[in-house]
Amino acid sequence: MEEQAKKVSLYLECSTTAFGKKERMCGYVLEYITEKGPATLVNYREGCGTYNREFLLGLAEALERIKTPCELHIYGQNRFVLCMLRDRLADWATEDFMSKGKPIVNREEWRRIWEQIQKHQVSIELGEHAYSRWLLTEMEEKCRNYQRTKC
Repeated sequence: MEEQAKKVSLYLECSTTAFGKKERMCGYVLEYITEKGPATLVNYREGCGTYNREFLLGLAEALERIKTPCELHIYGQNRFVLCMLRDRLADWATEDFMSKGKPIVNREEWRRIWEQIQKHQVSIELGEHAYSRWLLTEMEEKCRNYQRTKC
């Protein structure tokens, strides 16, 4: 009897989608359904970058926490990152993360994600998800409680 692949869901949100470099948080939930119910890992990271860069960093960090190959479902609202992950990442990797002779934006973050994503069978779901509102509320609360410096 073949062992069925473990199924993991990864839910991501950023505290703001504003353009440009800005202080923001990225939160994620890794969820694995066990015989006893869901097991989750939640984490937040603070950064001072663009929406795409901070989302990529959160994604990379979450992927690095998954230690065994699995069927991975990634949920989030960052259309650009998730569409590029689905549609262009493999092509970029074969070109050493270059496009038209120039390094792609956030090259090292994409490379980091590529190294992790190859281990898994991945599907992408764009839009709000089961943890969207909760993650955003939690990040809002954390932002109020932290004394931070400007970018």
